Amino acid sequence: MNAVQLAEKALKDALAQEKRDSRLRELKSLQEAYEGKCFGSDLFERSSAASTRGATYYEKIYLHEDEIYVQEHTIRLTHMDSYYKKSMKQISYSRNIHVRKLTGENNSNASHNLYSGYSFFRKEISLETFKTLWEAAEEANIIIKNSFNGKGLRTEVITNGDSDREREIEKCIKDTGIELIDFKDFPEVHSCLEYRTLPMFDKRRWLPKIYAKSILEWQIQQIEKDCESPFTSQNRYGHNQKEIKIITQFIKENL
Repeated sequence: MNAVQLAEKALKDALAQEKRDSRLRELKSLQEAYEGKCFGSDLFERSSAASTRGATYYEKIYLHEDEIYVQEHTIRLTHMDSYYKKSMKQISYSRNIHVRKLTGENNSNASHNLYSGYSFFRKEISLETFKTLWEAAEEANIIIKNSFNGKGLRTEVITNGDSDREREIEKCIKDTGIELIDFKDFPEVHSCLEYRTLPMFDKRRWLPKIYAKSILEWQIQQIEKDCESPFTSQNRYGHNQKEIKIITQFIKENL
C-alpha cells in the first residue's frame, strides 16, 4: 500500500472503531434499562373513541456485526369505532415473538427505535403481570381457533406450481419405490407438524422414512422445550402434551 492508501485505511478503521465504541455504549445503556424487563400501556383517545393496549418483554438486547438488535415478546390489542357502524368496534389483535434491528435502518438511535419514540406512554410491569397478559392472549387465540374447527371451512391452498411439483414427487415415489412417509395419510399427526419447520419435511407433507424417527424425536424435544417456557399457558401446555402423545404413538406404530 502507498501512503494515501494507508491513510485511507487508517481513517476507515478509526471510523469503524468509533462506531463500534458508540454502539457498545448505547448497548450497555439499553441492556441496563430494558433487558429482562417488561413494559405495558393502556391508551384511550377520547375524541375518536379508540384504544390501544400493549405490552412488551425485552428478552435480549445484543450486538451483531456492529448493529444493535432486540429479541422481544409483544402483545397488542386495538379497538376503534367502525366507519360504517359507529357502535360496532373494529378489533385488531397480535401476539408475537420476534427480533428487530434497532440501528442502521434510519437516523434515529436505538433507544428511539426500541419503541418508536413513545416510551413515555409506557409503565414498567412485573414479569408475572406480563405472563398473565401473555396467557390471556394465548387463551383468546385458542378460543378463536377452536371456534373455526369442525365447521367444514378448512381449505388447503396450493398454487398450480406447487400442485404440479407434488404430482411429480408422487410419480417419482411410485416409479422408484422411495420410502417417504406422506403425512396426508395421517391427518392427526400432520396437524401437529404442519406449522413446524422440520429438516427434509418436503412441502410440509413428506419425510424420508429412514430419517423420520430421528426427526420426529427431535421435534418432540422441541415441544418439550416449549413446555418449559415461562410463557407457556396451562392450555398451551396441555396442547403440547397432546401433540407429544400423538407423535410418540405414531413413532411406536409406524417406525
